[in-house]
Amino acid sequence: PDLNFGPVAGPTFGENADGGDIVFPGGISFGKINVGSAGYASANITPQAVAMLRTLGAALSDPRLRSSRFLIAGHTDGHGTVAYNLTLSQARAEAVRGYLIENFKLDPANLEARGFGKSQFKNTRNPFANENRRVQVINLSGGGQAARRAR
Repeated sequence: PDLNFGPVAGPTFGENADGGDIVFPGGISFGKINVGSAGYASANITPQAVAMLRTLGAALSDPRLRSSRFLIAGHTDGHGTVAYNLTLSQARAEAVRGYLIENFKLDPANLEARGFGKSQFKNTRNPFANENRRVQVINLSGGGQAARRAR
């Protein structure tokens, strides 16, 4: 069932075509630091992302979602090694998880952070595309396709 949080700039909440994702058009963005030949990488949450995370935190604090379990999935683009990208994507997922726990007092047991590195591109035609660097939030308590893929 869809959860209606009224007009929200940024994310769309509830069940969607992908099955349970919380979708942020443009994604949750991270600051960029030059790491030499590996390209651009950071797990620092940008000021633009804070507004999205506040909306997300408010939604996850709603009594209808508060007891649900969520996977916070970090992803990278195709730059860098597999090991490096797994570490970076895990750091991104943990940054979002930490922000939500610290600022919204959400139960840490209900938020699982997992890095997927460069194994699940959003833009499969361009592994180096910006939209591949993202954090995805999946409701594991729902029965949607995304929740089943994440398990």
